[in-house]
Amino acid sequence: MNDTDAKLLKKELSALGWTVHLMSPRQKTIFYPQHYRLSDLMLGKEDAKRDKILIDRNECEALVSSINHSPLKRHEGRVILDKSSERLPFEEQAYNSTRLASAFMYLLWGEYSKLLPDTDQGFNMLQGAGTYTS
Repeated sequence: MNDTDAKLLKKELSALGWTVHLMSPRQKTIFYPQHYRLSDLMLGKEDAKRDKILIDRNECEALVSSINHSPLKRHEGRVILDKSSERLPFEEQAYNSTRLASAFMYLLWGEYSKLLPDTDQGFNMLQGAGTYTS
């Protein structure tokens, strides 16, 4: 399937008269080991290297739930994100799937990935092992 969520959203918004310019077509994939390390860094113990990330549990209840419902699984000795929750009915996905947590990571990545080791900057992983592959 060639339609990403972004393309489908653009199609729907364009049909309603909005002008939409996708910014994601050439965006790199953030593989789950990178996602995990940046999450751990940004939401872990405070230090002077980074900003403090605060998430309001009252205003961002779905995001907090998504972060807490992002289960890990092991595959061939690697820890990967269990994305089976993305097959839930659409109405349940905001609170119970990994989608919002992954979107939040893409938001943080542009600003904070530079805090990760150089090995994470040019990270290569086999096709099918990343955060946004099916």
